[in-house]
Amino acid sequence: MIKGISKMVSVVFHPLFIITYVTVFYLAIDPYSFGVPSIGEQVPFILMIFFTTAIIPIIAVLLMKFLGLVQSLELKEAKERIGPYIITGIFYIWLTVNLFNNNEVPKLYVIFILGSAIGLFVSFFINNFVKISAHGVGMGGMLGFFLLLLQGPVQKVWFELSSSQAIGIPIIFFFLLVVLLTGIVGTSRLLLKAHEAKEVMQGVLVGLSSVFFAMAFIGM
Repeated sequence: MIKGISKMVSVVFHPLFIITYVTVFYLAIDPYSFGVPSIGEQVPFILMIFFTTAIIPIIAVLLMKFLGLVQSLELKEAKERIGPYIITGIFYIWLTVNLFNNNEVPKLYVIFILGSAIGLFVSFFINNFVKISAHGVGMGGMLGFFLLLLQGPVQKVWFELSSSQAIGIPIIFFFLLVVLLTGIVGTSRLLLKAHEAKEVMQGVLVGLSSVFFAMAFIGM
């Protein structure tokens, strides 16, 4: 049962899905920074992000499996990750370039996308020497985003209880939730024996530091 839960956690919080999760969350709490009054008006944008950062890399891995270039979809061996890293990295760079000069996209979001691209290529480099947890990198990048979000103008997420009542949940609550999720994801990778503890920690550190490196490059 524990192994099954660990596999489910690993799939749900696969690094390819992290950018989409952050995109949906950011649009839900602050759609005005994207130039729209509600998240519903940016569904095409969300689908584009999901297709670019998740669907295309998944299709690429499936094709590589079909052609016999990788032995399993889990990419257990470091050398099997080289191709997927390169393909995914190309689309991350394409996305970053297209968003960089887009005034309708908040700077924090561009920083996160650039940080994700940096984290991916740093992982690719490290992967040539030692194994590193891609799940750790993804969760580290999400942690970096929420740390920067804490410094932004939106300090509460409001949920409407009725036409006259609403409850505001501080952003720090969601940051702490991501910290908890990072621990859960890391633990699931250890339980599945997909990584050692140091590989997970290295991944989180790479993801987190990549976002702050992107911030230093772009500026807040």
